[in-house]
Amino acid sequence: DVRDYLDRTTRHYVKVRNRIDGEKDAFVSKMVASTEQQEAYNKMRDDHFNESLSDLVLNSNDFYRIIERDGKLIQRLHPIFQDPDSPLLRSQFFAPRKRLLNVYVDTYWANILVIWLMTLFLAVTLHFDALSRLLGRMAELGDQWMLVRDRVLGYLPERLRKRFA
Repeated sequence: DVRDYLDRTTRHYVKVRNRIDGEKDAFVSKMVASTEQQEAYNKMRDDHFNESLSDLVLNSNDFYRIIERDGKLIQRLHPIFQDPDSPLLRSQFFAPRKRLLNVYVDTYWANILVIWLMTLFLAVTLHFDALSRLLGRMAELGDQWMLVRDRVLGYLPERLRKRFA
């Protein structure tokens, strides 16, 4: 039952891919009908296509195309074409857009937003001298912890006191 469904689905998408590949091949064939057009096409491809960059963003050199993690299947091939799942600007590497709540935002503008929010946060912490206050409070907590530790160690027998001191 499930195997039949998967077989039918596979055959369907193989047909769809073959049809699209045929349309692409027909389009490229029209573009390179003459020798001059073929030379222009090859020059355009050489000038504007980077094989290494294509391999990087499509992740086409990865041996594992789909992996399982935490009971979910994760597609590792062609991650640039996937929409992110997280609603708070988290996404895979080279994602074309990110999700902010239920709105998709172009990655460029999402990154600009994060940079401005971080700048604003750091400006506020500098203005209110929050870092030195935080470090001072942590030092106070450390001193209090040492007092409590020394008090507790005072109640322990001598052999245990040496172990924790």
